[in-house]
Amino acid sequence: RRLERVTYYEVLPDLSPAEFEVLKRTVARISAGLCPEDVTPLSFGKLIEVLTQSAAGEIAKISDPARLRELATLSAYEAVGMSTLLALATDRFVTEFYVDAPDTFVYVDHSRHGRCESRICLTERERKAIETHMDTFSGYTLDLSTPSLKNEMEIQGSRLRVSLDLAPLAVNSFSLDVRKLSVSTLSLNELIGMRVVTNEAAAFLIASLEAGMNVTIVGETGTGKTTLLNALDESLDPRLRRIYIEDAVETKDLLKRGYHQMKLKVEPFERGRESSRTKTGEIVKILHRSPDIVILGEIQSEEHSHAFFHALSSGVRGMQPFHASS
Repeated sequence: RRLERVTYYEVLPDLSPAEFEVLKRTVARISAGLCPEDVTPLSFGKLIEVLTQSAAGEIAKISDPARLRELATLSAYEAVGMSTLLALATDRFVTEFYVDAPDTFVYVDHSRHGRCESRICLTERERKAIETHMDTFSGYTLDLSTPSLKNEMEIQGSRLRVSLDLAPLAVNSFSLDVRKLSVSTLSLNELIGMRVVTNEAAAFLIASLEAGMNVTIVGETGTGKTTLLNALDESLDPRLRRIYIEDAVETKDLLKRGYHQMKLKVEPFERGRESSRTKTGEIVKILHRSPDIVILGEIQSEEHSHAFFHALSSGVRGMQPFHASS
């Protein structure tokens, strides 16, 4: 809705009073009955699966199977304090959402309406749930020496890149940026149809890549660098041996479509000198993996730049996005 020239984003509840009461009782019961030791292997996806099954058992009297699944899923995410993330992640028009500080409203980037304000505010429980998820399932520990982490998570089929900053780095003790990775799924033909890229430019880029040249995709935040990278990658010969080196996996999974893909995940650059898996280290090793094309992921730091130029000097060619204004 639009008020005083500002567009506001709302999440409207779709629960009857009876369903709301059932939901409250269900969340309380499955939360009380959860034993983390029973969740094996312990992962976020498995935890949600176990809680959803428990919730479905509690509300089995609902006759509509689709509605039963919806309420069971909502109960599971509410039990772990992440129902707001569920709502935002499953809205296909939301591409990214942000929280600047505790007790401030969420604001979102919407594919139809651009930047939207909201009256949604993460509770302390929800903020702690996100911190706990990043601390438990990221493989790293949030502490004074590492107050910033970036990791991927999946919520009901939506892949998210979650960037979390805490004190002492975040002056206000908490800030959050969640980007929807699953929106970068437009094909090259669709981009041409949308007049994002011309036929001639698309043909030139594909011919350059197939000829073994390097393509660096440069742009500011939100300009579609990853979308273009994925579209070009998908348009290349599936038989090419692709090797990806990313700290946040933003590339399409094309294995089920017969493409040759080997994906490597290095530690996020926020880890600094503590990193044991770096892009530079993997580029050195990649020479013995016989790639036809290397997707180096986003170039974000000095270390990433070293990896990039080492790849070029070693004759490794591929694609990488790069933040810049020109």
